[in-house]
Amino acid sequence: MARRSARAGRSKEHGKIEELNGGYRLRPALPEELGAVTDLVRLCDRDAMDHTDFVLDDLVQLTRQKGFDFSLDTWLIRTGVNSHVGFAMLWQADAGRMLYSFGVVHPSHQGRGLGATLLRGIEERAGRLRAESPGPVVLRHHTYGNDSRAHEMLRERGFVTVRHEYTMLIETGEETIDIPEVSGISIARCGVDLEEPEAREIHELIEETFRNEWGRSPRTFEEWTAQSWSRKDHDKSLWFLARDGAGQLVGALLGNLAEDVGWVGALGVLEKHRRRGIATALLKHSFAEFQGRGVEKVGLGVDAANPTGAVGVYERAGMHAISSYEIFEKAHP
Repeated sequence: MARRSARAGRSKEHGKIEELNGGYRLRPALPEELGAVTDLVRLCDRDAMDHTDFVLDDLVQLTRQKGFDFSLDTWLIRTGVNSHVGFAMLWQADAGRMLYSFGVVHPSHQGRGLGATLLRGIEERAGRLRAESPGPVVLRHHTYGNDSRAHEMLRERGFVTVRHEYTMLIETGEETIDIPEVSGISIARCGVDLEEPEAREIHELIEETFRNEWGRSPRTFEEWTAQSWSRKDHDKSLWFLARDGAGQLVGALLGNLAEDVGWVGALGVLEKHRRRGIATALLKHSFAEFQGRGVEKVGLGVDAANPTGAVGVYERAGMHAISSYEIFEKAHP
């Protein structure tokens, strides 16, 4: 997931520049470079997994986390004039007690120690944050599931694997999608002109259904709208809501379209209404909607150890895992 500037007047803008072996230069990233960084991440995704769902808004959203500082929390490796070949970033959650990071290196520049350089920067930053913290902090680092070289490097530095996440996909094809009915439950598409009371209802349901999900931090309504609704792929016409006979919201699916793939960004059903087929019905409504828009693939991300049995639900709905991420953890007591 610091250096000395060679030109006068640029050190404040770029931060300290570090000259690396092989003609590489390391410095913090600039906000205006996020587009180029996104391109680098997408290229690395495709090389490692044959697909990518990473977009600029994903990166922008991470930089808006509380306490984030470009000059302290990003590391950019360049070579030549405008070639970005490595990037890593760190962000905080839970009042700085949880730290998250990831890093990528261009496929043509791997095996030259650049990944280790990025990880060193991340760990040094984590150490400084621990020194400022009244208690222990935990650093979680995301890697591609098939990147054995990165896994070995992380283990050598004291990280341990704590989680696996899958990206799952279904190809909708041309056949009519069978949408099951659930007794006592009605499912309808969310209105694009969503009023605040209903929006708060959706937010409360998502927070409640994901409350015990591993690694998730709660978000206020204001944080949710600020982070999610500002995205270019935000589209409430791809949201579906499940209500019981009394009109109570019991389930919701929040979808979005990124390029030519439909994505299920969040799917939650209240605990007392689970195992009734509501999640499957919401998924099938979403699949049919994307299919009707000419979108042939629908994907989502899921924790492999999700305690609600989500992986099985998605598999029974016709989805299959196409790639994985491995999450490593290191405590700073």
